[in-house]
Amino acid sequence: MKQKSIATMLLLALSVSVLGASPALAADDTAAVQTQQSQITTSVNGAGATNMQQYTMSNSVLNEQGTLYLPLRSALEQMGATITTNPDKQGRKIKLDIEGQSYQLYYNTNKTAVSLTENGTYYGIKVENGVTYAPMAFVQALTNRVVSVSGNTLVLIENQEAAFWKTLETYTVDPNFVEKSTRERIVETAMKYIGVPYVWGGTTPAGFDCSGFVQYVYKECGMSIPRVTYTQQAAATPVALSDLQPGDLVFWGGSAYHVGIYLGNGQYIHAPAPGQSVKIQSYSQYAYTSGGAIIK
Repeated sequence: MKQKSIATMLLLALSVSVLGASPALAADDTAAVQTQQSQITTSVNGAGATNMQQYTMSNSVLNEQGTLYLPLRSALEQMGATITTNPDKQGRKIKLDIEGQSYQLYYNTNKTAVSLTENGTYYGIKVENGVTYAPMAFVQALTNRVVSVSGNTLVLIENQEAAFWKTLETYTVDPNFVEKSTRERIVETAMKYIGVPYVWGGTTPAGFDCSGFVQYVYKECGMSIPRVTYTQQAAATPVALSDLQPGDLVFWGGSAYHVGIYLGNGQYIHAPAPGQSVKIQSYSQYAYTSGGAIIK
């Protein structure tokens, strides 16, 4: 008997479609399924097939209108992969460590689907109670195996002599995928405007005053803050000078008359005064008197 027909017989016996079009078996059918699997294993072995693997996942599959979704982390870990999400701050990548080698999968931009490659087919995922589920078709695409599921049982059948995993991309760190924190983005954005001239009342890259500069940078990073120095000071949570973090605000005066953005190591960036331009200075050059955090 050919392996393909053996695999087909197994799937029919389990009453589960390879692509997840049929409902998963109910929990109270477990005994019957185990009996069927035992019988089929004997049949498969007797016909010379050598590779049918069965795994127990930590969560049962979901059945959403005939599409079966597997708990992704548990399924992959059971198959021998170690999973890291947000590796090296790459929010759209999933890192798989398999037998000493590192590979990568991808999320789409809003992290509602996964793919084997950046420009490949994306499979919609679901998140329930903190668990990410991927469609069975994705697991089928990930492995050189016929996939069957029932409850929390995952069965993989070798349909032909082939490596377990499909050819996967080697893991890399790509700057285009690295997601910066809000603080990092504020500092990076502020640095773009070094050299912009000081203009009294200025609120655009054509010219900034001190508070206009701060407001513009924060707005570019998706945060709304008041327009003038003393209202920015009032909106910020006071921070001790020794506890300042990059992206925090530094002020001059009890009721602030000047403001800048803290960069770290006693340095800040600001729009200083008429006749000057946006630049970096240090506490030792022009000492700020207080600090505050807008970023929580």
